[in-house]
Amino acid sequence: MPDFTSSFINNEPGSEKELENSINAIKVFGEAGITLVRQRFEGDTFPHLTTKYRSIQRGGMIARGESLGFTKETFPHPSVEEHEALWQRFCDA
Repeated sequence: MPDFTSSFINNEPGSEKELENSINAIKVFGEAGITLVRQRFEGDTFPHLTTKYRSIQRGGMIARGESLGFTKETFPHPSVEEHEALWQRFCDA
């Protein structure tokens, strides 16, 4: 799926083209028999806030781990208002 950029999230002029591109992509996926897609929005995940590590599971299986507690650096977090604005644009889409 094509990502929605900050232009769409901020409702900038011309950004409605991103919505058209997403709609067209969903149509193509549907025609191809793909029943599940994920629409990405710039800023909808916060991978820089976690520290990745190898998580050793029961029986020795190794899995991917992510921890907020292991992260010692401080990074800016979105405000409640910024999060709500992103969610509103998500709902608009």
